[in-house]
Amino acid sequence: MAQLETQWPVFPGPQDIHSILENALSTKLDFQGAYTFKKAYADAPNPCLKIDGLGTIGIPLSTRDAEAIKSKAEQAPLGMNANLQAVVVGGTWEIDAKAVTFTNPKWETFMQDFVEQACEELGVDYATSQPRCEPYRLLLDGTGCQSFPHASVEKAHNVFATIVVVLPSEYAGGEVHFSHHNVNVTYDCSRESRETTFVGWYQELIPEVRPITDGYRLAVSFELIHTTNSVCPVISTNSAFIENVTQALLAWKGANGPLVQEKIVYLLENIYPAKKLRRTILEGVDAVIVSLLDRLGHEIGFTLGLATAVCHLSGPADDDRRRWCIDYQGADVDFMEIESRRTTIEGFVDLDGNMISDTLSIDEDRDDPETIPVDLSQDVEEEEHDEEEYDVMKSKPNRINPLQRWYNRTVLVIWPNEKTYKVAYAGQGLNYACANLDNADKPSESLTHLADFVLSRAAESSSRVVTSVCQAALRWNDFALWRRAVGLCFWDNGVAFLKSYDLLKALDIFGSRRVREVIEQELLSSPTNKGVLQLLTGLDEIMEKIQEVDGSDDEESTDLWLRRQRETALRNLRTLDNGEVELVVKSAILHGGFVFIDECVIPQLLERSSSDLLIRVAVEIRKHSPDSSSTQTELVSKLATTAITKFDFFRDVYGIPDIESFKKFLDMCRDLECTDALNLILEKAGLTTGLSPRAAYRRARSVMFPLLDHIIHGGLHSFPQKSVEGLAETAVALTLSQVPNDRMSTDLLKSIVDTHKAVGGGIGSIRRSILPRALSRGVSSEYQLTLAEEIFGIDGTDSEGRDMIDSLALRVAEGELSAANIMDVLYRCGRCGASEACSLVIQRSIDHTSRTDATQLQGEFIPLLSPIRNFSLSYPHLGNTGVNALLQSIIKRWIEMVLGQRPTQDPSASISFTWWTCNCDPCQSTKSLLTNPSIDRTSLVLDPLHASSGRHLEEFLKLWEHKRLIGIKMLRSIAADENELKAILGDYYPVVLQSLQVQRITENAIMPASLSGHDQITVTSGSVLRVSVDDDREPPPKKRKTMLT
Repeated sequence: MAQLETQWPVFPGPQDIHSILENALSTKLDFQGAYTFKKAYADAPNPCLKIDGLGTIGIPLSTRDAEAIKSKAEQAPLGMNANLQAVVVGGTWEIDAKAVTFTNPKWETFMQDFVEQACEELGVDYATSQPRCEPYRLLLDGTGCQSFPHASVEKAHNVFATIVVVLPSEYAGGEVHFSHHNVNVTYDCSRESRETTFVGWYQELIPEVRPITDGYRLAVSFELIHTTNSVCPVISTNSAFIENVTQALLAWKGANGPLVQEKIVYLLENIYPAKKLRRTILEGVDAVIVSLLDRLGHEIGFTLGLATAVCHLSGPADDDRRRWCIDYQGADVDFMEIESRRTTIEGFVDLDGNMISDTLSIDEDRDDPETIPVDLSQDVEEEEHDEEEYDVMKSKPNRINPLQRWYNRTVLVIWPNEKTYKVAYAGQGLNYACANLDNADKPSESLTHLADFVLSRAAESSSRVVTSVCQAALRWNDFALWRRAVGLCFWDNGVAFLKSYDLLKALDIFGSRRVREVIEQELLSSPTNKGVLQLLTGLDEIMEKIQEVDGSDDEESTDLWLRRQRETALRNLRTLDNGEVELVVKSAILHGGFVFIDECVIPQLLERSSSDLLIRVAVEIRKHSPDSSSTQTELVSKLATTAITKFDFFRDVYGIPDIESFKKFLDMCRDLECTDALNLILEKAGLTTGLSPRAAYRRARSVMFPLLDHIIHGGLHSFPQKSVEGLAETAVALTLSQVPNDRMSTDLLKSIVDTHKAVGGGIGSIRRSILPRALSRGVSSEYQLTLAEEIFGIDGTDSEGRDMIDSLALRVAEGELSAANIMDVLYRCGRCGASEACSLVIQRSIDHTSRTDATQLQGEFIPLLSPIRNFSLSYPHLGNTGVNALLQSIIKRWIEMVLGQRPTQDPSASISFTWWTCNCDPCQSTKSLLTNPSIDRTSLVLDPLHASSGRHLEEFLKLWEHKRLIGIKMLRSIAADENELKAILGDYYPVVLQSLQVQRITENAIMPASLSGHDQITVTSGSVLRVSVDDDREPPPKKRKTMLT
């Protein structure tokens, strides 16, 4: 092709550039196929290659079989010289196809299918040409071979193309290069050496081959022979297409202005897998266009890339099943409307498949379009979608169900070389740009622009940028570039080049003076203390190597320079960050000890650092071993007290104190053993100046007591006792002055007592401050008992404490008592050992019982029998006399008020049943039977009674029996053992047995006094009324009619 014109056409604007390039790319190609192609198949069948005289050859090829092939093969000629003599090629052996057989039937079928694909790739009409594929040669290429299977020297009639099948074999090298009208293609089949690879080209092309560098390559060449009377296929030049595209690219190259497109995204005809995208997989017209554009781009100054356009649509589904409420999976589905449409360019690679960027941005709405066609998304959507998300099983009739679809299409990206950095390296392409910079050994104008671009993206990956640019500057001996890279990226990753010895290289190449100037300038401009000190520490670590590179005879020169830089940095600290404290303190101590910190570092911190940071510095200083002076302790105290002085513990806008900060600083100053700071914190906690009495009390509740509790649980001995006691007295005094007697909660009282106990005031302090108030009128018994219990809980309670407990307990015992609180008072007084108060409670209960009516007795005091007995068992040291008297009083009162009056000493005398008000003859006879043991009979038969007389007698008998059983249960609730009951009831025990008509009460039996066995009194009726204690009778039914005669 003739030399391209350098006169660039002038076009008015970006819109015309787009239109002219679109028209040029739509120029009809004279030749619709590729000049050459390559296909690799991992699933190709094994041909089962058989060679006459050798047998079947194993695939993949082994070294043993390769040596065997060589024994049966001849050296292959490259071609004919001027004398028509064959030129032999070293390292290549060949066997005529007549001696080669493919014994696998699947191979023949596979080859027949492949021939149709080959014709499609080459742009040949298979039906018109009906080509025949015949094997020509088997070739074995060894190390050093620089040939490729080719057609016969005397071209067979109608042979229009060659196909070479490279069988699986381990080898390296041997790339094949084709060129036609300056369209260049190179294939490296060794990349797929374990696959079956097909390479095809038109007969007119002559391949150029690079040497095999390792192993053996086994290949079979075939000839495609035209078999019909139609014209034999030949290559075309596509001259019109080339001319139009050339003019369009020249116009784009010459256009200027901010609106000129940086790139054009061109939609290819076919779709290719995104993960394998590279020029070698392109087919048909796509392969031709890309090959032509690539060759023209190299000459004019354009670069090509490949990517996948992904169009995503989403919206509600409009399917037949939903419309007709039919539930079947085969219903058609489409969008009711498209709510969202988004097109992205993904997987951006160069023509060799190297990743440039994960994504490439495009704007389809811009006035100067950068896609061909203009509406790329619409063209993409016209094809069948590649992926759909619509769950027909979960969709429901008469409801709108979501539908999503994805369309994937392959696009070609074209851009001028000067726009490479904005296009190819945009998005995530920084690593790709740095990789290109890393491979550049010598500088050039384009590489300088590339370095500028990489530096402009330093914010994205400073470590990667500083490494790439600094190393490139060192390779190019470009001090200005190195200085720019250091200045731009230094403080994002200032020590990166130290670890890779780039600094040593810079010293060697640029000299120590210039390098030191750069470092000094960067030290002054550093935004952080950490960056400066880490750099100086890194320089210290490679000090010896720096001195070696410096070449100076003065071994201290570098050391002195570093000391000067460190002192300058420490005397001019930036605002200190918590993460820098450890490094700053360590560096300052190593440089000049605690005195240097006191003189140079601390003054910078006291005014402009927060309280938290000052404490953090103090903690860090405390970690280091002290020197011979007291400077370390003084430093810690100065920092801690300044921190507490500066901190506002009541900075909340509503005046709510920050109790957590109080606790935090208290703990930190305790760990620092800083008494002055602890005193200051406690002083601030107890400060109430300017507060109203109620506000002062609220501070006591919200700050003083919680802080005192924190101190008590954190180890009281670690805090200054005097200050703690002062805070405690203040808190107690404020509380007692503001809380009325009836509002004093037990929790608050416990806090007050705990405070007194913990801070050393003890019993005496409680007697002075709390006891007078507790013994005053109007104080609840709960308050008094709680205080007594708290005093009792103080270790080592002396006689003074015992007197206080007794006074409080007696005050409770003298107060209001009821059956509801008797047991609580008894138990709590008992736990405190207040025997006098317990005796008073019991005596008052006895007095109260003697005045109780039957209802109150049964409802309130009878349920207390068992608890009272349990109390006496729990506190036997208090004495049981009073408890037994109380139990006797309750039992006696019950017999008198509920069961009946106490019988006389004469056993023959009958009991006067006050509740049995009837004095008729049947009732009188029945009473005698029950109360007079001298009557020798177990039943009483009465004369026939009226129905009313029998009914009332039966009711009286039942009532008495029920009460008698209740009395027995009452005794059992006190004690199941008869001896215990005798000890509790004393002389009154026989009277109780007589009243209940039992001889004794044991654990297993209750024996009636005048009857034997377990007999119960029963009443039956018939023609006569019978009162019986017969043991054999069944108990009467729940409902019984009294039959009267």
